[in-house]
Amino acid sequence: MSYVLNIFRAPGKPPLTAEEWRSFIQSDSSLALESIPEQPGSACARWMAHPKQQLVLFTFADGRIATEARDDVIIRKAQEIARRLDARLQGEEGEFLEDVEMPSRGGCAATICFAVALLLSLIWLLSK
Repeated sequence: MSYVLNIFRAPGKPPLTAEEWRSFIQSDSSLALESIPEQPGSACARWMAHPKQQLVLFTFADGRIATEARDDVIIRKAQEIARRLDARLQGEEGEFLEDVEMPSRGGCAATICFAVALLLSLIWLLSK
């Protein structure tokens, strides 16, 4: 399941431009410029550093950079991009995510799985 994220500047600040986004892509070694010939004025970057080598695209159009977040790693990259561009990060339900701390890999989920496994083991031992 994916979740759409948008990076954009708040009202009162100059909007993001395609030239600014292309310059940003060149300054970030983890991003590679992709061409979109059928969409003039847009620019797309492929994120090359996803730990699972997933295809992750950040696409610029109309003053916004959009991506589909399939995991917390992508959200953290979007947060980094928003921070470096002095922009906001907004989820598809309207919530702002630039200041939300995302759990590190294996954090909460691993702890919960361990706790459930431990609890089930104890229940099994006590039932004998």
